[in-house]
Amino acid sequence: MSELVSVIVPTYSRPINLLRAINSILHQTYKNIEIIVVDDNGIGSKEQLETQNVLSEYIKNKKITYIPHEVNLNGSAARNTGLKFAKGKYIAFLDDDDQFVDKKIEIQVLALKSLDESWGGCYCNTNLVGKLNITLCNEKSGNLAEDLLLGNVRFNTSSLLLRKEVFDNLNGFDVSFERHQDWEFMMRYFRRYKIFLPTSLPLLNKFSSRMSSSNLPNSEKLILIKEKFLNTFESDIRALENANKIYHEQWMQIVLLLLCEKKYKLCYEYLQKSIKYSPLTVRDFKLLFKYALLSLLK
Repeated sequence: MSELVSVIVPTYSRPINLLRAINSILHQTYKNIEIIVVDDNGIGSKEQLETQNVLSEYIKNKKITYIPHEVNLNGSAARNTGLKFAKGKYIAFLDDDDQFVDKKIEIQVLALKSLDESWGGCYCNTNLVGKLNITLCNEKSGNLAEDLLLGNVRFNTSSLLLRKEVFDNLNGFDVSFERHQDWEFMMRYFRRYKIFLPTSLPLLNKFSSRMSSSNLPNSEKLILIKEKFLNTFESDIRALENANKIYHEQWMQIVLLLLCEKKYKLCYEYLQKSIKYSPLTVRDFKLLFKYALLSLLK
């Protein structure tokens, strides 16, 4: 008998696409799957009642396990709640506005079964659907901590399938991180495990939405988040070959956001901070020109 896979779906404030996400799990070619939906809206809230109503048939027919939080916590807490109830040998996640390609679980399970336990899991390439309509084409397997921080590989929680013991060993997600939750977990992951890319085919559709873009933090909040992340993993980053390039890249993200917000004085300060670690590249100049132009046109 095939091993059970638990797919955890955290949901908050946007049930409109939730059925699309759940149906993509139900239509997987790999059939031994349990679906755990963790509702992070808070019991009795308008969004929680709407979400429960949308899922009523799935709950009634026991196609999903529905777990509402008493109060809103955050995405990390919702994933940890799902992990507590998960019975599977393997764990996957799916954000409520994303969609699995029908062979996603099958391909990743077959790959992981053939690998030793130093490979804690698999990830996959992703179709970005919306304004961009592009595919994030990764090619690498192994310890990808440096590549992740440099932006050389791009993947998120929905692209993963990991062994259950990985979460047991790492104590799940850190709920103190409001952003960079994926990065925070993966940095701890790469201290002990490698990750495998079983196919170049994209196995995940990620949809852009107004809510997802409007929900981004402002520069003041992102600076605090970035400082918390970089301070937490300073020793890990310093041990990497391209540590200075990583710091440069991370602070350049702040520079571009400050440009968008027309905070030019602060933008210059963080540009100097970024240059301290590594000189500007041709790509940096192109991005600075692009974001400066967008700022002026606002």
